[in-house]
Amino acid sequence: MLDLCQNHARNVVEITRQLVVLMDNICEKKPKLAKESYEAMLRALEENEKNKTTFLNEVASVGTLLISREDFLRLLFRLGEVAEHCEATGFRLMRVTDLKWKMDTKRLEEVSHLMGSVLKEISKVRETLHSLSFDADKAVDIAKMLRNWNAKLTLNHAHWTWNLWQARCLSHPCCSSGTWSIEPKGSRISV
Repeated sequence: MLDLCQNHARNVVEITRQLVVLMDNICEKKPKLAKESYEAMLRALEENEKNKTTFLNEVASVGTLLISREDFLRLLFRLGEVAEHCEATGFRLMRVTDLKWKMDTKRLEEVSHLMGSVLKEISKVRETLHSLSFDADKAVDIAKMLRNWNAKLTLNHAHWTWNLWQARCLSHPCCSSGTWSIEPKGSRISV
């Protein structure tokens, strides 16, 4: 059962890595390499779905004997959510690239940086799962590190969302005259 979880985590890390490579290729204006990365991500997603089916069959067959069956399933579905978000993001990026829309390189680089942080965190989850088969104390230490990574990732996401919102707001016709500005919560709003 643990081996299947480890394989699932490995697949999700590979999917996330391919998305990061895809974003880097789009930032560097290399659409052919981006397409190859997207296709590699789709292959990893297919493998992940097969692994997920095997895992669910295994849980169904021996699930009544497992005390932590719900924990295994929760882990499986949380990692699956990450893979699905990667798939959706990759699809949208490829669609924008296929339509040859112009994208703000600075924003793409920020998203790429955010995805790099996600990749680091998913890699730590995988490392935690692998350490469970060797040393439980190490697994606890890695889980604590994961909590810190999660906090950093949340801050990066909040910062990126704020910048995106601010860019949209300032590009709106009522804001383009530069007569007013909006500050983050807790700051003054000047008109």
